[in-house]
Amino acid sequence: NQAGKSTPLSQGFVAQIRDCLIKPITVYVVPERYNKHILSQTLSFNFRSFFFTGHEDGSCMIYDITAGRTLQLFSPHTMDCRSVRFSPDNRFLLTGSYDTSIILMDVRKNLDIEIPPYSVVANHRDKVIQCRWHPSLPAFLSSSADKTVTLWAPDD
Repeated sequence: NQAGKSTPLSQGFVAQIRDCLIKPITVYVVPERYNKHILSQTLSFNFRSFFFTGHEDGSCMIYDITAGRTLQLFSPHTMDCRSVRFSPDNRFLLTGSYDTSIILMDVRKNLDIEIPPYSVVANHRDKVIQCRWHPSLPAFLSSSADKTVTLWAPDD
């Protein structure tokens, strides 16, 4: 979300991006030949406009809004990907899953030709419900079904 300009919505298999400032047009983002429910989504407006989704099977999709096409579809998790968030500087993407893992991805690479490098940076004892970046520090919070909220500060 860039200063409240766009709002991502998802329901089932289709995600919508509503441009709130320019005109009330809805762009439909439909993963080609992919029928897994979208559970989480986020936008990035760094150098290009990216829409990133997390799905019920643990997969993630990177969609290029400007080009109007899916760039990557890959499976960093083994269960529902319930949280996807770009860092405030748009350099990293954070995902949280029902498989208890939190994954950090470096999205500074050329996403047209390669899946971003990623690694598990944290785990909870039960399902990860939500992950959120700190607005100015390289840290994030996660909440879990294990009834904990944890502040993490991964190495850069």
